[in-house]
Amino acid sequence: MAQALSFFKDFLQKAVIDCEGKRVGFVRDLAASLDEKALPIRYLVVGARATTRFGKERPDLIIPWIAVEKLMTKAIRLNGSRQELAKLKLDQGQIFLKQHLMDRQIVDQGGYKLFRVDDVKLLATDDSLKVVGLHAGLSGLFLRLGSRRRLPTLMSRLGIKLRDNVIPWELVERIDAKPRQIRLKVTKRMLKDGTVTETPRKPPRPSSS
Repeated sequence: MAQALSFFKDFLQKAVIDCEGKRVGFVRDLAASLDEKALPIRYLVVGARATTRFGKERPDLIIPWIAVEKLMTKAIRLNGSRQELAKLKLDQGQIFLKQHLMDRQIVDQGGYKLFRVDDVKLLATDDSLKVVGLHAGLSGLFLRLGSRRRLPTLMSRLGIKLRDNVIPWELVERIDAKPRQIRLKVTKRMLKDGTVTETPRKPPRPSSS
């Protein structure tokens, strides 16, 4: 099965077309299920640039990922026509990548501020798309940790390859609503010194607040 790595920003504003090639709208956001360890994308949130005849912006369409036929360079092609797209509601337990992950403060296990999320790393296969990590950027990640050499050592011990300054999703403990932050399962010292010896197993969970 073919696999390809990409970023969430690559999907934003990408055109969405139906099986007849007619434009449905453009990607506003992606919704993922927090109940699963792999954090798979379950829905496209599609906005329409057109307005109603009364000048109001049309509501977003919620399109299930199973309706995606093909990811193309400039568009996402659906397997049905626009007329066949039902008005759906999101299932409970979904998070929005733009709203809940992008530009969020990352803190370590003890609450120490590390960096903000610059982008979200995604893995696309023939029939799925899932979140695999949080992108920090050089200035955000290594300068806050104070080390550029030891973080790859940690990832090696976890059996995870670190690419493009990405914190693997497996290291996320939870997403807090107040304050708006993402908490890791490891401390800053563990990241800096590479002292984590095993991959945390529990999936991330939303905060109780």
